[in-house]
Amino acid sequence: MKKLFSWASTVFGFAMFFVALWVIRQELHGRSVAEVFGAAGMVPPYQLLIAFSITVVCYLLLTGYDVLAVHALADRPRWASVMVNSFICHAMSINVGCSAVTGGSLRCQYYLRKGMKGTEVIRIVTFCLVTFWLGFLALGGTIFLFLPPAVPEFVHLPFATLQPLGALLLLALAAYFFIILVHRRPVSVRGWVIPVIPARVTLAQIGIAASEWILGTAVLFALLPHHPELTYFHLLSFYFLAQVSGLISQVPSGLGVFESIILALVPESLDPSMVVGALLLYRLIFSLLPLSAAGLLLLVREVRYRRLAVA
Repeated sequence: MKKLFSWASTVFGFAMFFVALWVIRQELHGRSVAEVFGAAGMVPPYQLLIAFSITVVCYLLLTGYDVLAVHALADRPRWASVMVNSFICHAMSINVGCSAVTGGSLRCQYYLRKGMKGTEVIRIVTFCLVTFWLGFLALGGTIFLFLPPAVPEFVHLPFATLQPLGALLLLALAAYFFIILVHRRPVSVRGWVIPVIPARVTLAQIGIAASEWILGTAVLFALLPHHPELTYFHLLSFYFLAQVSGLISQVPSGLGVFESIILALVPESLDPSMVVGALLLYRLIFSLLPLSAAGLLLLVREVRYRRLAVA
């Protein structure tokens, strides 16, 4: 059964990727690759600098996942080391995909090497997983309920608006707050024990997790040409829907799927070659650069560890 599910998931991912490529081609309306690269080259240097600066701030904030987890659940190791590992985990999970596998396995490896007990490591990984979903519920519920984006025609959903989904997400978040404020006892879900965390820490978790999408949107907004019909909050709703679609598609980093949703939702009066050019720059600044840096840091860390193990 597992093999069948894995095979079906792979086929679905490939299908979504090729559908996304077809959508992008249709939305480009005959624009050539040269025009797209030309549009990307026309983005002013100051916009690139703004996008890069926001990216740095975003990944710095995301290290708060592990800082909060270690502060709340374990003894305090070297914070710089924790932050570097958290950056590696996020750069890999955001840009490679399968965050529960890539980020989770890297976290387990790091904390076990630091001498932590298996139970402590599981608690930290669970804390980080809960942090992600808290941010998803809070931001997703708010966007879908109050700023629902139009669903592209090629995405067939059983409902006409995303507002009911937004209400369900916020209801789930309210249930979590009920657990920590009223129930006050850990909850077990399929073997995963969700610990009771103070409300102030939970609010910090939501803020840190939501920063990935809020600042990711700001990076793309800085790279897109100004348009009176495209505000930051409009783009935030498009961006979040595109990220969710990429997550569902099982395509690594939602490659192609994310771009097709954004391209289909931005105002038609925007030159599609400029939009795709901005998306290419977004991938370079927000994805490839952090991924390359994380890969280099991981390589250096593994070389050092093996040298110490041999010695």
